[in-house]
Amino acid sequence: RYYLFSSMTDGFFTGSDLCNWDFHPFTEEIPIHDYAPDACVIDGELWFCASRGGMNGAFYHSPDPVNIPFRMIPASFGFWDPHLFCDDDGRLYFFWGCSNKKPLWGVELERGTMRPLCDPVGLIWGHPERHGFERFGENNRDCGKMPYIEGPWMTKHNGKYFLQYAAPATE
Repeated sequence: RYYLFSSMTDGFFTGSDLCNWDFHPFTEEIPIHDYAPDACVIDGELWFCASRGGMNGAFYHSPDPVNIPFRMIPASFGFWDPHLFCDDDGRLYFFWGCSNKKPLWGVELERGTMRPLCDPVGLIWGHPERHGFERFGENNRDCGKMPYIEGPWMTKHNGKYFLQYAAPATE
């Protein structure tokens, strides 16, 4: 079963073939006006979070979101453009960021409480002078503006970690 969460939606979609989707309205208090939702499976439960600038977010989880309401765990910090990543060893990491002044951030979270186990670490800053794909303008030639670095996503493949992100023309 596939799950689809979209920004500012009062529910989520499920499907079995990526073509046909069923809508499921939230039955509990979920921040429907938040952006950039993220979902992942941790210990057989679907975890969901979204973001709103300047506010602490929250994490929601359910073993079966179609039939069992989400339970909320308040976040102890604010974030924008979130991404949860559960590693093979069970450690849980959280990445976020959407700014042209601040980096993408990462922190390890305590499972269950979702509280940071350490201070957040700045991971990726915009460098349009080095990265042509981060430059604004036609053919990425205008270096007059700092790029928005956003949408972090961690992938692990063959034992290597790849932290991906979006840059100009995505905001």
